[in-house]
Amino acid sequence: FALSMDLMNQVLQQWSLDAPSGFALGIAQTVLVPNLVIWATSYASGGSFSTGADTIISLHETQLGALPAIPMLAAIPSGPAWPVVQVLAPLVMAGAAALAAVLIVRTERKFSHLELALVPITASAAVALIWGSLFALSSGAAGPGRLAFVGVSAPSAMLRLFLICLLG
Repeated sequence: FALSMDLMNQVLQQWSLDAPSGFALGIAQTVLVPNLVIWATSYASGGSFSTGADTIISLHETQLGALPAIPMLAAIPSGPAWPVVQVLAPLVMAGAAALAAVLIVRTERKFSHLELALVPITASAAVALIWGSLFALSSGAAGPGRLAFVGVSAPSAMLRLFLICLLG
């Protein structure tokens, strides 16, 4: 996000804004923040998201089409991530799941062998279902034609998050 400040500034300079218009643009961008956070989660897990027809943004491949002239959208990566990021981003997510598992296991409660097998599966499924519902809520049509679908393909993103959490 911080690396894209110049691009966002260039997009913003294309607008001729008075105070009320600037306020309205700020509100419009604020409304996008939850979607961008959800899309970034799919991106960081090794998945992708779309900003319209024939577009894909992922760690490994980026194919962008025309985007609306909203400054915050200039922060969307214009190319694939560095190879080290492609490997580390999903591993960081697995590490967070592993940290949670360590904190649970270090409690004074003794777990049976069945619980030790079922708890990670149940927790991974819960994470996948929660994020899957967020992926579904942040996806869909954003307008006609080219913007008929934006967001994340929920089933594949859910499976990827389930496996990453289970790995952790």
